[in-house]
Order: sequence, then C-alpha cells, then structure tokens
Amino acid sequence: MSEPKIDVLGVYRLPPPTDEFVRERLNILYRKELSEPITTEEAEESRGFFDSLVLIEVLVRDRDARFDVGKFTQSNPELSHDNW
Repeated sequence: MSEPKIDVLGVYRLPPPTDEFVRERLNILYRKELSEPITTEEAEESRGFFDSLVLIEVLVRDRDARFDVGKFTQSNPELSHDNW
C-alpha cells in the first residue's frame, strides 16, 4: 500500500468580505444582532481578519484511515489548542 501524500496545488487570497460576512462575524463573536449598527472600528477589525485569510487547495493521494482533515490547523499561541 502506498503512503498517503498531500500536494499543495495553490494558495489563494480571498475576495474582500461582503458587509454580510462582516456582520455575521460580529454576530458570532459578540452576539451583535444583524440589525444593530456596526462601528467603524468593528468593521475595520473584521475586514482585517478576513484580509489575513487564505484558501489552500490540496490534493490528498492514497488516503487511508490515518487521514483526518480535522487535524489541519493553524497554531495560535494566544489560544488553547482546541481553538486553533
């Protein structure tokens, strides 16, 4: 049996977030209702968050039971491992 392999096909910047994405993020983080006004500071912080995201496209070959997409994380020393 072949060893599992992961090939990175591309890394892509995401398009700028819509106002709806910004509002949804604020709702998730701060329970801010979608109808509540967004401050300039909140909008800038959320847009900065989205600006830092990338999409990584990969091809998994010869996957077996050892492969768990849930193990793909980005470490963050400011958060517990469960929140990476």
